[in-house]
Amino acid sequence: MKILLLEDEPEIAKNIKTYLEIKEKYDVDIAKSIKEAKEKIKNNYYDILLFDVMLPDGESYELAKQIKENYNDLPIIFLTAK
Repeated sequence: MKILLLEDEPEIAKNIKTYLEIKEKYDVDIAKSIKEAKEKIKNNYYDILLFDVMLPDGESYELAKQIKENYNDLPIIFLTAK
C-alpha cells in the first residue's frame, strides 16, 4: 500500500512514516506543504492520503475537496490536534 503523508512537523512525519513502514510494511511519501502534496498526487499513485489539517500554506480541507473532484474513490484521513 502506498501512502502520502501531508505533515509539516518533521518529527511527527518521521515517527508516522517509520511506524507505517516498519510495522505495517507500507510505502510512505511525505509532503510538507499543500503545494508539495499536489505535485506528488499529480505524479504518483496513492492508495490512501493522511493529511494534517493546519499547514503553513493553508488547511488541507480545501485540497481534499479538489482531490475528491478528480479522484472520488481515494480515501483521505485527517490527522489534527485542532
